[in-house]
Amino acid sequence: MGRARRAELAAEVARLFAAHKGKRGSPMITADLREAGIGARRRPSTRTHAGHHHPGRPDPRRPRLFSPRVPVKPAHPLQQQVNRGDIGQQKINIHIERLLRQLGGDHNQPARPGRLPGQAEKAQHAEREGAISDDRIETLLREAIATVAPSTPELRVEPRVEASTDLPDNQQLMLGILDFSLRVGGESSSATTVAAREILEHRGGSWRSNKNAAMLIAADAPAIAKARATARTLAALRDLRDDRHRLGRFNAEQREQLAKRLAGAEERLPQQMTMAYRHLLLLGEGNGGGPKLDHVDLGPARVDATIGGRVVEYLRSADRLVETSLAPAALLAARFGLLPEGSDAVELDTLLSYFYRLPRLPKLASPQVLRQALAEGVQKGLFGLASGAAWDAEDSVLRFGDFVDPSEIQFQPGTWLVRAAVIRDLLATRKPPQPSTPGAGGPPGPDAVTLPGEEELVPVGGTAGPKERPTPPAATLPGVTLHIRGVPGSKVRDAIKVAVLPLSAASPAVTVELVIRAEGGMAGIPRETLNLVVLEGLRQLGLHDVDVNVHE
Repeated sequence: MGRARRAELAAEVARLFAAHKGKRGSPMITADLREAGIGARRRPSTRTHAGHHHPGRPDPRRPRLFSPRVPVKPAHPLQQQVNRGDIGQQKINIHIERLLRQLGGDHNQPARPGRLPGQAEKAQHAEREGAISDDRIETLLREAIATVAPSTPELRVEPRVEASTDLPDNQQLMLGILDFSLRVGGESSSATTVAAREILEHRGGSWRSNKNAAMLIAADAPAIAKARATARTLAALRDLRDDRHRLGRFNAEQREQLAKRLAGAEERLPQQMTMAYRHLLLLGEGNGGGPKLDHVDLGPARVDATIGGRVVEYLRSADRLVETSLAPAALLAARFGLLPEGSDAVELDTLLSYFYRLPRLPKLASPQVLRQALAEGVQKGLFGLASGAAWDAEDSVLRFGDFVDPSEIQFQPGTWLVRAAVIRDLLATRKPPQPSTPGAGGPPGPDAVTLPGEEELVPVGGTAGPKERPTPPAATLPGVTLHIRGVPGSKVRDAIKVAVLPLSAASPAVTVELVIRAEGGMAGIPRETLNLVVLEGLRQLGLHDVDVNVHE
């Protein structure tokens, strides 16, 4: 082929290649030339492509040329196990930044999605000298517990319980979160069970009084291990975020991936702690009548669940918690045993304590539930209430078959629940006061007291003789004020039970003014007793109107 012909053919090939935007190679260009009536063989067209730097099909008879082989360092064994899914995150006992170094810079294999890409020199700067300490991991775990285990009005949560003294012994539902070392699962289960029983039955060196109010929850061993791994990752990611020198080597994409991983770990850790603490331990009624340790697996948790909420939900579903109403007849049932055979009355403070002390009873969400049951039972005539020095005293206040405001019921000494038959007999024996017999003479006895509304008998016509029928005294009094003097310190409690408590049950507003005189004798009264015990105790009770006069 002549030079002119070849130049003409080259120009046409270049035009066709440009017209197809470089998307056609030698075979298609040759076919276009033939359709245009320009005879061309395959080989010259290919040569023409090569001469004008067009990507034509290489000659199969010519040897292929390859780029030089680059040696590739084999993948780290840990990365191979992770990529295949042989091990889970909780079993990776390696610093997160060492894993980033293996994935990002030590070899040329592609990184998994979600991992931070980087060069070897960048990862080497990001690597820390030592692993995250256990103290820091436990700090993050406790911060997560505080988020998912808040206290509520009906359930107080103790976030860390290792010994029996860590769980208070109060008349309030109490949930103790066992320490991370006390887990359920594997070899640690038996030790956790022994420790839980010791905590639930004792407090320090004495027996626990409110056994029915105390509960414990323990972590699942595999789940808490997974949460610890997440806490380790979270700590490493926060270190990487807070290190400006290392973070400055990251590009925008790497910083975005770091922020996403950090946010994911912060959101995932509280959820993992809720799922980990799933083993509820509490005392129940045993076959022999004594308490036994109940172990309840709460199962998987919802995303928005809390530890305390899961416990309350179980107690509610198992009929072990009374939240709103308690049947009044249950207070007299033999199954509860609150008023045994042969007993006619029980004090209300003792009755309330039974629900916190005896594991055979349901748990009360609040004392208001028992108040409502008592008021309803009195109104229905199932039982009665008596207030005074004794439930069968002649001057005790009896309430039976009438309406009682629940707010008037106080759980304190001096108020009793009395069986219906007994309080009915007491009311029958109390006859209304009889008028004086006509013609009876003599002054009233030394114990007679004329109350407002009562009139003395006046002789008719001003002479001695038959007296007219007096006006019956009013059934209620508008108010009364008592002055009690000379009460020794040993009798103050009895005076309050006899005088103050009955009036508190019958009156919406009762106030007491106390005048306390204390002589120091030879030794004197310690000033700390006055300041730190007496005055501080009154302040905690909300009593601030106090005058103190120190004797000279």
